[in-house]
Amino acid sequence: MENGPPCRRCAERNLSCVLNRSLQTLLDEQSQFKEDIVHDLEAIHASLQQLSDKGILSELPALRSLAHAIPDPPAPDPPEMEMGPSCDNSPKLSPQDEGLAHAPIQSVYYLTKLRALRSDVEARPTTSGEEPINDFIANGQLPLQAAERLFQLYYNRLDHFIYRVGGQYSTLDSLRRSSATLTACICTVAAMHDPASNHLYSICKKEFRKQIAQTMFDGHVDRDCLRALSVGAYWLSDMSWMLSGIAVRRATQINLSAQFRALQSTGPSSTTTTSSSSSSEALDLIRLWYISYVSDSHLSILYGRAPMVRDDVAVQRLDEILALAPLTTEDDKRMVSQVSLLVIVRHIYDLFGPDTSAPIPAIYTTQIATFGRQLDAWLGRWSSALARNASIGDFPARGVLIHFHFAKLYLHSYVFRGVESAAQMPPAFLGSGAAAAEAATSIVELLLGDPDLSDALNGMPSYLLSMTCFACVFLLKLTTAPARELRLVQREVVARLTGQLVGRFRETPVGKWHLVHLMADGLEKLAATLLGEGPEQQAAVNGAGAAGMPGTGLGVVDVLGHGDGQGLGRQTGLLGGTSPFFNFDMDFNYDSLSLLQ
Repeated sequence: MENGPPCRRCAERNLSCVLNRSLQTLLDEQSQFKEDIVHDLEAIHASLQQLSDKGILSELPALRSLAHAIPDPPAPDPPEMEMGPSCDNSPKLSPQDEGLAHAPIQSVYYLTKLRALRSDVEARPTTSGEEPINDFIANGQLPLQAAERLFQLYYNRLDHFIYRVGGQYSTLDSLRRSSATLTACICTVAAMHDPASNHLYSICKKEFRKQIAQTMFDGHVDRDCLRALSVGAYWLSDMSWMLSGIAVRRATQINLSAQFRALQSTGPSSTTTTSSSSSSEALDLIRLWYISYVSDSHLSILYGRAPMVRDDVAVQRLDEILALAPLTTEDDKRMVSQVSLLVIVRHIYDLFGPDTSAPIPAIYTTQIATFGRQLDAWLGRWSSALARNASIGDFPARGVLIHFHFAKLYLHSYVFRGVESAAQMPPAFLGSGAAAAEAATSIVELLLGDPDLSDALNGMPSYLLSMTCFACVFLLKLTTAPARELRLVQREVVARLTGQLVGRFRETPVGKWHLVHLMADGLEKLAATLLGEGPEQQAAVNGAGAAGMPGTGLGVVDVLGHGDGQGLGRQTGLLGGTSPFFNFDMDFNYDSLSLLQ
């Protein structure tokens, strides 16, 4: 039987020829067929389960076939091997090559060659154009078309809000070949801002968290990873504290602020290609240092905690960055304006100190007035200095104004600290109380009446949104007893502004997990509670059972500082909660610390 049945013998006898297979062969084929059927059913069930998770289908029962399945035997554990720390075979420097160690850990490195003790910053090797990319897009978790749309949203709009720190790559392909971490971060931030990408947000965020977790014990400091940490801390409110802390530690590990001196040594007048390239490289690194400073300061304000980054030489001599034109850009000018404001705000924190319920001494009126003048000078310098941006309109200039009001509110709201009743408010602080109410009102009116700021609700960092929330809650609490005895706001005006802002939040075209949408419901409920007069409302005003905003990570009471002992501008009595204590050296001259005297 050369070419199949019938065989020669059966053909000669006119018999049908049947190929007889063994019973084992039949059983094997049947077993394989069953495995294929089960695999196909599991795939169909998994797809239907995804639709059920999104609410499209009702809940599915578990597959009965899996309940009786015999699990595969566990794979044997690999033999245990003693694994010590990684060491450098050929360290870059030897004791003969260098003088006295600048840090004690360098001496330890010379003796042990432990790789973890050496810090380098350099780009990871990129994937060449011929090599396939292995990331969560290539694996099918995020469709390529959706990833391209998210990248374009970030690159063309969102990155302008963060001074173009994250937009180093002009195409999705170049971004993916350079950094899987930055790719996941940019897709996460963009999905949060895109109302059509709610189903993609959790996928991108899960991948971003995975990528960050993989870098935690990596001694190598990757510049694009720093970029991703900064971008994430700027927008992702539920991760910002953690991401900013990691970014600051990583930036400090490689002494990023030292790039300021490198810029001074090269300077903008260098004509050689090498010098120009070195200056651009140093400027890119110093931008990462400044955005780390900005995020660290924002979170210090929001949480009422001491900042991690010090005002080093790169911050103290901030204006020298602007002298590096044409290397610097309009975005650099915006970043410098923000850092210079945060220097003043940090000194305000230093004056009032961390949390306590102690009232502020009336003698602080002089320092408060000084800070007020410094903020006025900052506004005068920057209000007309920033040009219109093609992607985000006049937000740079209008942002100066709203940042000014945020700083004014932050400064003057401290006078309510520890005051139990309107009668206990020192007369010297009544002006500051009125200034705080005026600043909070101006913030809400600007967001409602200014088109550039209204449009920027889809794009502005979580810090601005959180401070807007603080302003609203502050106004609402001023309408309740006993704070309303000060007559700083009109109840009807606050109710109208709050209702309009809730409507504006809900109209903003962002994803459902964006802070704007999460704050809208909480603000509406709190307004209904605090503008009422029943016992439940009064209990909420006094701090018992105050409503928070579900899911934001920044509850209403947390923004005001009531709850965990670490809040912003904790207020007692008049506004509920507790407050920061003062820890101030009366002999220290805070005027000398300001960039704008």
